[in-house]
Amino acid sequence: MAQFIEVELEHLATSYRSHPIYPRNGRYLPHLRVSPDGEYLGVRFLDGPAVLARGESGRALLQLVYLETGVDYSALTPGTQFEVQEGPHTVARGRVLRRWTGPEIEPRDVAP
Repeated sequence: MAQFIEVELEHLATSYRSHPIYPRNGRYLPHLRVSPDGEYLGVRFLDGPAVLARGESGRALLQLVYLETGVDYSALTPGTQFEVQEGPHTVARGRVLRRWTGPEIEPRDVAP
């Protein structure tokens, strides 16, 4: 069984990232951070808009990927706000809408 969260996400207009985020293809693996000094929580984007350009918002489905290694994802509960990190860079902000455990979900195979 795997754990998932559905999120509302905004790709920051001021992001250092000049190209869009591609939430659907399962190849986008950033980290979420709940507080400025919080732990980096590895996630895998499985579904969402095909493209999320700077300044755009949308919903996305994420898998919590490091559960077996002891990473503590307990802070990611409905209503929790977070930042999406690419290394030291904050590229998006979001809020957890729901969380659940279930069978593995394959990412939507949509090429960017």
